[in-house]
Order: sequence, then structure tokens, then C-alpha cells
Amino acid sequence: MGPWREYPSVDHLSQVLRYHPIEEILAQPIVIEVKRDGENASVWMGDDGKIHVSSHHNMDAPQNMVERLERTHTFRTLARTIHALSRLIFYGELLLARSPTGIERPKRRIDWIIFDIYDTERGRFLKQDEFESTCNTYRLNCAKILEVNRFNSEDELKAATDKWLNWCRRHRYEGIVLKTYDRSIRWKAKIELPTPTSGAGGGSAQLPTMPEEKYWRALINALEELRLEYPNPDELKAAWMDPSKAMPIFVKHVETEAREHGFEAMKNPYRIWLEKREDVLKEVGLE
Repeated sequence: MGPWREYPSVDHLSQVLRYHPIEEILAQPIVIEVKRDGENASVWMGDDGKIHVSSHHNMDAPQNMVERLERTHTFRTLARTIHALSRLIFYGELLLARSPTGIERPKRRIDWIIFDIYDTERGRFLKQDEFESTCNTYRLNCAKILEVNRFNSEDELKAATDKWLNWCRRHRYEGIVLKTYDRSIRWKAKIELPTPTSGAGGGSAQLPTMPEEKYWRALINALEELRLEYPNPDELKAAWMDPSKAMPIFVKHVETEAREHGFEAMKNPYRIWLEKREDVLKEVGLE
């Protein structure tokens, strides 16, 4: 099969609309599925004939993640048939006994829930009917589909989004992912997570520290937002290296990541921006 590819970032609709007009999005039925709270893990067959496991940003997943994934029902089922599906990359959420945000109910048994499949030969994600057929044929657990429907306006789409977010609150899920039927455009909507107010000793509860992948995502999103104001590459680089222009946007995205994922916001975002700003330019090809 072709090389592994990292799963694309899933933004909010407001960010997606910068690149895809609402008319393009509404031209297809919209798939609404439950967003699970776990770790992004993908499984694929390498040219060496071996099964490989990747994390969200790394081709080689940490060994402890691989070991947990290998114990799941879905992985064991896929491993028996993946040689016949060697052109496909399976992306899923590796659930934990306790979800990272604490929003989902504790589980007795962890599993891996597939949410997308990429066809390396055709260079695209499987469409909704292809995705469902593959998961059903090979008995693979996949993300729960709440609705597949056509919407006539952005207001109709927002009403459906709000309806299913209310459902997520009642059933303790962190939110939903919405995709066009061909699964080429995707975005997320999440409930507001409750903020811990007290710990065991009666003081303020301590939120976990934000991991590197979250502040890296905030850096990338901040640069992309600046790009809208500075489309010229040289002007964009100059704006990104200017703290008066870059820092307010970066701090905004840091706060969004912290709020949505239940992390403590970093105490010194300026230091992170200063250390990583040139790496970000390299990541997006502006070095």
C-alpha cells in the first residue's frame, strides 16, 4: 500500500467555512456521528507485510498504546482479515477505562472504535455507504451514526447540531463529528465540559497539564488564522514572527484547546510560541 498518512485535523464549522462555502457542504447529505473521547490510533498494512499502528501525529505509536490496542476486540477482528484489505488505513478512537476528559462513563473493557477508512489506491476516504459496508462485512466496531440527512440551510444544520449536542449531554459523550457523505469535509461540535470546582481537600481541583500535541495544534490554527489576514507568504511570515500580531491569536487557540479538552491552560504561552514559531513555519512549508 502507499505510505501512511496522518488523519486530518477536525476543526469547528466556522473554521471549515473559510475554505469550503456552505453551498459546497450542503450539496451532499451530512453524516452526524458520535465523537468518542480517547486516543487517535490508526492501523495499516506496511509493504513489509506487517500490521503497523500509528498515533495521531506519529507513524510509530508508543508501545503502551500498541499493547492496549492489541487487546481490543476490533483490532483482533481486523488483524484476521487485514491482509485482504491491505490498501486501507483504518482510523479509530482507542477508548480508555476512564476517558481523558472524564465526560464518558467508566468502562469495564476498552475498545477501538473506527471512525474513518482511507483507500490508498484511490487516494480518498471511503464514502459513507462504502465505510458502513466495510465495517459491517468484517464486523468492525465503528462510530455510532446519529443521522444522515440533507439540510437546506446553515440554520437547519445548526438546529440538528444543537439537537444532537443535547443528546450527547444526556448520554455523556463529548460531542459529534459531522461529515459530508463522501467524507471529504468534516468538522466537530462539542459540549461545554464541566469545570472541576473542588478537590478531595475542598480546594480547587487540579486540571491535567496540556500535552504537546494540543499546544502544537493551537500554534498551527493560530498561523492559519493569520493567513486569512496576510495571504502573501512573506507578509504572513513577518506577522507570525511579530508577537503583537501572533500572540493574541495563539493565546485564543490555547484557551480553546484547554476548555474543550479539560486541560489547564499553559502558564507561559509566550515561551512556547518563541521556541516553536520557526518549527511551525517549517511544518507549513514557509521556512
